[in-house]
Amino acid sequence: MDNLLSQVYTTQDLADLSQSLTILENSLYRTDGVVPVGVREDLYAAFVKAADKRAFLDGWTKILEKAETVNVTLSFSPKEAFVLDLSAWVKQKYGPQAVLQITKDESIIGGIILEKDGHVTDLSIENMFDNMNYSQQK
Repeated sequence: MDNLLSQVYTTQDLADLSQSLTILENSLYRTDGVVPVGVREDLYAAFVKAADKRAFLDGWTKILEKAETVNVTLSFSPKEAFVLDLSAWVKQKYGPQAVLQITKDESIIGGIILEKDGHVTDLSIENMFDNMNYSQQK
């Protein structure tokens, strides 16, 4: 359970997992053994093994509440492998609770812009060009 956020890469993953927990909570006292629709099978397997199902759900919910969104702007729509690598890098930079909110903006040409808690790290090509133009104007 401690590494739950290490398996959450984007805000969509976070929303999906939160929805799965809600579905499990709503079906807490089901006894038919059927995985409720919309619940990840790995989550359901851990849930079934838990002795105290209410404590299990509460623990996971508290962990998910610790997630911190890092806004990421890219010039392209990333493939899953890129998102996984980017998430690992962002978690290393900001901590294991970091979750990506990815936005596509072709105007940045390339590179990446990160924003968390009002702090912006602009590593875009557009920003490099702007800085070169500013330096040349001096």
